Amino acid sequence: MNTPTYDSEGLQTWKPQPGEYYKFGLKQRESYGGIVAALNDVKAASSCGINKAYPHNFAGIIAAIEDLANCLSSGNNIDIGPYPPGWEIIIDIDGTINGNWTELPPDGNLWFDTRQGRLFVSIDGQYWQTNGGDGLAYVNDSVPPQQAVIGSTWYDTYNKLMYVWTDQGLWEAVKGAEDVAQTTATLPLAFKQRLTKGGGNGASILPDDFPSAEDWPDILPPFDLPDQNVQADYNEWLLWSLLRVGEATEYNTINFGPNPPPEDQLQPGSMWYDTNALELSVWYSDGDSNQWVPTSVSYQYDEQLARMEAQIVNETAERTQEIQQTKASISSLSHTLTELVEDLDSTLRIEIIEAVENIDIPDIDLQPYSTVQALTTTRSELEAKIAEFKGHLEAELLLVKDNLSAVDTDLINTINSKVTPEQLAAVSAAIPDISQLITEAAIDNKIAGITNAFLPRTGGVLNGRFELHKDDIGLAGLDFSRQASDGRHALMLKAIRGSDKNVSFGTTETDGEVAFTFDGNEDFSWIFNDNEKVFSVDRNGPAAENFYIGTFGDNGINGRSLHNKIDVRDRLETYQTAFEQMRQGVSNATDFDELKATLLTVLASV
Repeated sequence: MNTPTYDSEGLQTWKPQPGEYYKFGLKQRESYGGIVAALNDVKAASSCGINKAYPHNFAGIIAAIEDLANCLSSGNNIDIGPYPPGWEIIIDIDGTINGNWTELPPDGNLWFDTRQGRLFVSIDGQYWQTNGGDGLAYVNDSVPPQQAVIGSTWYDTYNKLMYVWTDQGLWEAVKGAEDVAQTTATLPLAFKQRLTKGGGNGASILPDDFPSAEDWPDILPPFDLPDQNVQADYNEWLLWSLLRVGEATEYNTINFGPNPPPEDQLQPGSMWYDTNALELSVWYSDGDSNQWVPTSVSYQYDEQLARMEAQIVNETAERTQEIQQTKASISSLSHTLTELVEDLDSTLRIEIIEAVENIDIPDIDLQPYSTVQALTTTRSELEAKIAEFKGHLEAELLLVKDNLSAVDTDLINTINSKVTPEQLAAVSAAIPDISQLITEAAIDNKIAGITNAFLPRTGGVLNGRFELHKDDIGLAGLDFSRQASDGRHALMLKAIRGSDKNVSFGTTETDGEVAFTFDGNEDFSWIFNDNEKVFSVDRNGPAAENFYIGTFGDNGINGRSLHNKIDVRDRLETYQTAFEQMRQGVSNATDFDELKATLLTVLASV
């Protein structure tokens, strides 16, 4: 517009303004940066090169204008001449004239061919005529590989004919007014445009499952529809097919006679009827051997089949017995595992009981504290001394009072000169202060504090730990054996962090039962080296990565010793593999001998 507008900041703006395509120019419209942004905007709008961070001065403006001019002119120059730019003429030794690109033209470049007066534009490294399809004729002995447009021409150097691409989607041979007919070499296939799949619907005459050239039957030559353009193409393929069919059928006729035909005349599937044995055979070849296979036999296999069925029944019974024995072994192993877990649990309980029984509560040394008897004696002595001092004081005061009553003022003055108030105050100060002496109530509080500071006999909270040094290994560290109910919830633990679930260890209501009691997702584990879980028990049952069965020997420096050890995990994996192989063998076996051989092979590894 010719008049400016004002934005929210009160600044003048004109439309159009930089930044419509180059977004960084929106805030640079009133400076040298606005000129640079406008040039970048033009480049962005026309996808002409890349935007650059030109400096906001005359040098940046000049550079941006130069880049824009070069970008707009690059690929859009109009070249004039008999040959396109970048095309090199090559003359071979035999005089043949060829050519090749020395540099591919950029897209959009224009070239005016002075030889024929036509204008071309370059797209994807090739020049295309700008005014339709009447460009240069394609000259070759094969069909043009590129998609033609209506009016394109092709000179077939093999048949010496000129073709034009019509609106019917085919190459139509150009014939003169005197031409009365075409040969099969030049006759176009009129129905080629109908050779599409569709099963006869409309112009589609090929079935939906019509094979491609790659999937064509081996007995026939490949049939590629794009290669079928004229009658000569189809005649060539048809003649080739007849030859291949003849070769295939020559060796597949039924031969009659008492003797088989020579092997050099046979192919897999050839047939021979033996006129002596009255038997029809087929020639079979698997790559390693060749033989005649009768198509029918008159032998009786009832006896052999009955014997095989009996062997299968016996073998099935034996396998069933072995499977039952295996299941029994597994059941026994499971029972053994259960007993082992119970033994481990019992051992753990015994060790915990022994550890609790071996806790030794140390004797408390009360020697530094005063006893009630000593405090009582001290109190009696202090009271006796106070009473004695009080008696002497009262006697002296009575004596002074009697003397004051008996004497006159001079005597009083004399007495006053001898005993002053300060002296009396000093005597008073010399009297011991009994307010700091401990009382009986304070002694009772101290005794109560001794019980609370250590461990009350009725229970309490212990902040710290017990370290037990047992002198008598026959005594328990913690003893809950006074009666069965003493062991109820003997130990209480909080098993899950952030949960209010508690786990208890102790006796239960069941006769003779000692158990860990829980009601959540607690996991009772044996953990080696703080992070390697060896054994675990939760509400789903016991679990371990491996299990061994054997005879215990004496422990050595490496800990536990086992003899005749059985690796349960390895053994179960072996059984599982054997069962899978046996099942596969039963499924794949075609006769009893193959089944027996498979089972023997599988069982040999168990």
